[in-house]
Amino acid sequence: MAVEQDVSKKLDEAQMGAAFSQPSAYPTTDQFADDSIATEIAFLLKFGIGRPTLEAATHRAAHFQISAADTLIAYGAISESDYARCCALELGIEFADFTSEMVEPISQVPDPETLLQMARMVQTQEHRDLDVIAQQFDGRLVNLAPDMRKLSAFSFFFAKYPNVKHRLRIATLRANKESIIRRCRNSLLSTAVHGLREQLPQFSARRVITVAQAIILFVCLQVIAVIAFLSSSTVLFGAHLIASTFYLGCVGLRAYCALQLDSVRKWNAHIEQRSHNISDSELPFYSIVVALYQEQTQVPDLISSLLKLDWPHEKQEVLLVCEEDDADTIEAIQTYLAGLRRPHISLITVPFAEPRTKPKALNYALQLCRGDYVVIYDAEDRPAKNQLGQAANRFANEGPKLVCLQAPLMIHNHHESWLSKMFAIEYSALFDGLLPTLAHSGLPLPLGGTSNHFKKDVLNEIGGWDPYNVTEDADLGMRISRAGYTIGTLTAPTLEEAPIALSVWLKQRTRWFKGWFQTWLVHMRHPIALAKDLGFKGTLIFHLMITGMIISSLVHPFLLYFIGSWIWIHWAKGLSTAFSNPLFLFDFVTIMGGYIAFSVLALRTMPQRNLQHLTIWLVTLPAYWLLLSIAAWRAAWHLIRRPHEWEKTPHRLQGLQLQKT
Repeated sequence: MAVEQDVSKKLDEAQMGAAFSQPSAYPTTDQFADDSIATEIAFLLKFGIGRPTLEAATHRAAHFQISAADTLIAYGAISESDYARCCALELGIEFADFTSEMVEPISQVPDPETLLQMARMVQTQEHRDLDVIAQQFDGRLVNLAPDMRKLSAFSFFFAKYPNVKHRLRIATLRANKESIIRRCRNSLLSTAVHGLREQLPQFSARRVITVAQAIILFVCLQVIAVIAFLSSSTVLFGAHLIASTFYLGCVGLRAYCALQLDSVRKWNAHIEQRSHNISDSELPFYSIVVALYQEQTQVPDLISSLLKLDWPHEKQEVLLVCEEDDADTIEAIQTYLAGLRRPHISLITVPFAEPRTKPKALNYALQLCRGDYVVIYDAEDRPAKNQLGQAANRFANEGPKLVCLQAPLMIHNHHESWLSKMFAIEYSALFDGLLPTLAHSGLPLPLGGTSNHFKKDVLNEIGGWDPYNVTEDADLGMRISRAGYTIGTLTAPTLEEAPIALSVWLKQRTRWFKGWFQTWLVHMRHPIALAKDLGFKGTLIFHLMITGMIISSLVHPFLLYFIGSWIWIHWAKGLSTAFSNPLFLFDFVTIMGGYIAFSVLALRTMPQRNLQHLTIWLVTLPAYWLLLSIAAWRAAWHLIRRPHEWEKTPHRLQGLQLQKT
């Protein structure tokens, strides 16, 4: 993406506010206006904004096909409030720095569907649309956020309705948007909490288990109890064999991904080579959403990192989403933004409501997003500068079926503890091996919880996130595939922080496993429908990635116990007698195959992230997988006792930036 660096530099240097004397104190706009300055900002010459600044803004606006006023505001040459004041003086209308709920806001803000009856911003040359103000708001006060590119429309309007002028006030887009949010907060909150359950109730995890599932589970337990009474060894053998088979399936999937890695990398390189970069004028509007909770220490570095993204500020918005009662984080954001003068970054506060989960906050913010594309980051994330550009190019080049892209997550603090080292190895195998291979084959894949890029219209179509699923990313990945769409992967990474304390790690993994339990229960409510939606291969991957992951984690310590006890018993007789038992041999091959397959996949991906020095730590894989089993069993208990509780993972990342890759 060719960014006009010289223009940006001029605008960044123009950190000035307007002088708010009466316009008559300056020469008229007509004396200065020419083709080098856009109409919407030419009148600012009368208020002390220099010609070089206005010309630079005009040049950049023409290059990116955006509003010159937005360019001035985005780069701090004039604040949004000061620009609105100048507009008010130019039009001879009073300025309002606040839009109350008693005032009708008219602006460019795209409202939620429940607000579509509101009048839209008067920014069209079709004069019939101007009748909206006079007819719909007769007798009421209206706050107008004007688009000064339509000065002729305003002139026509005031000539046609001279008596309406006293009912108008000029306000900022931000003031009007905040008014709409305050007015509709209950509707926004209701949609965030109940939207998926009302739109696609079969996919909501609000009910942990359905009546039909409970009946089937009860019948199965009764049948197993009867068989166990008649022949306990038969039940043990059957359960043992089923569990080991699922475990072996997961082994096979990792082995397949390790073998396919070269072809996947060639395919990704081919995709990037054949893709043409979209022009700057075609760049879509991007909504960047970050959900924060008790993350006040992350705010400065987070915003600094987002400001470095290689994407025009005028074609993006950053929504920092906080729970209403998170006073410390809200204060940190407000304090930092107060002196920043970057209006494309805003704070969204989510009213208190259960469940208190990240997906609920994301659903609330989604209704306020203006972007064609939406990307989700976490507070500790530091995305590569070129990540948005790479995602936009992929979306533009690969057709309508591709609706989501997952960027790889890289653990930056792998040097801090054994847990963070193993976390880094695990993420390397997952995001550089497993997920790209599934994407290459067009198969469903569970998303990571962050750095997901979406087409917003499709995200709305499939119901957004499930606020009751505590691992909302895995569920959303499956719903995307079931709706007939595909998911791709990127190569531009996001830096992520791994927990270094066992207590923190255990809570995080418990939440993840609990969400996988929820995802399995939701999508297995109608197994036949699942098979029809995903097809044979997709259904197989669902069971290997979700069912297999759950079962293998739960049974792993029992398999180890069985192998260890059998070897102990037959040690004196010679190990050859132990291997004469087919079940022992099957389990031994399964367990060792699991370690080997994961290690091979990790070893093939680790050099891509310069993690070769962590190879020695693969010998501790059995201990790490035992911890995963503890988290899985803890999750099963939590699913019964507190299924929708979100255990918070604290982060400490500070002062870290990721350079463009």
